[in-house]
Amino acid sequence: MIIDFHIHIWAKGTPFYQGTPEDYVKKMDQLGIDKMVILGVDHGKHDTGYNRRPSQARLGASERKFGHKTNLTNKDIYDFVKGHPDRLLGFGALHPDGDYNLEEEFDRCVNDYGFKGFKLYPLTGFYPDDERMFPVYEKGEELGSVFLYHTGIKDSGSMNMKYDRPIYFDNLAAEFPELKIVMAHVAYPWVDEAIQVAFCNANVFLEISALLTIELFTGTPVVKDTVTKILKCAMLNQKIIFGSDGPRPTKKYLETIKEADYISPEDKKKLLGDNADWLIKASNEQFRDFLVSLPLSLGSRTAAYTE
Repeated sequence: MIIDFHIHIWAKGTPFYQGTPEDYVKKMDQLGIDKMVILGVDHGKHDTGYNRRPSQARLGASERKFGHKTNLTNKDIYDFVKGHPDRLLGFGALHPDGDYNLEEEFDRCVNDYGFKGFKLYPLTGFYPDDERMFPVYEKGEELGSVFLYHTGIKDSGSMNMKYDRPIYFDNLAAEFPELKIVMAHVAYPWVDEAIQVAFCNANVFLEISALLTIELFTGTPVVKDTVTKILKCAMLNQKIIFGSDGPRPTKKYLETIKEADYISPEDKKKLLGDNADWLIKASNEQFRDFLVSLPLSLGSRTAAYTE
């Protein structure tokens, strides 16, 4: 089982457009990918220049002109994935500054579109533990929805990384301890902080998308260093998830993970698909059992420790 947990689509005519749903499925077959999670995009009012200085508005307009991600409606995502429900999984997008009622949009995504999760972009102007999101998080806990957050790095100068530092997810995880939380990009460059937040909160998972892209641009072994750190931390081999951040080099990233001699065959299986598949499908009862099992296992390890 291989799942790419982090795929974006672009509108036809934009620089990163990659084709139809059928084109994506064909590529998946070529690469041996069983499922892809197609993510919605909602930047709220950020891309409109709302309540921002003229220089920021100009920068945002320039970024959009050169093909930066544009807001896609949740209906757009549904229309893209609906023909291949066994291969393409849609995640909606929500934003506290969106021009809709949050709870109504959440309900529409779940009931009309069948989405199992959501993608959020805190770096477009809100902290993940923003209380405006609490009613949605409460519903997410009840339904077992997955919440994937952009964390760490940014590819847009007009955005602000201060909103998505890992430490703010510690409060979110404490407020909603049964919410399925996934931190994309391992919050690079705050990898150590992200690992500690995931270690201390059983409901926080780490997703490794875009690390290869960072490595290619920086010339440093980002993938190996980050994945090794995660897997060395107790129990996090059960909470690490693969994603490419397509249309970036998925094939190369898959090969990098598959050929990595620093990852055991068992952990590769978990990383490449099993963890993501379980997280999406886990019932509330199964997830609660998981949340209890991790600290119990750590307690047993501690009790068995000898000098």
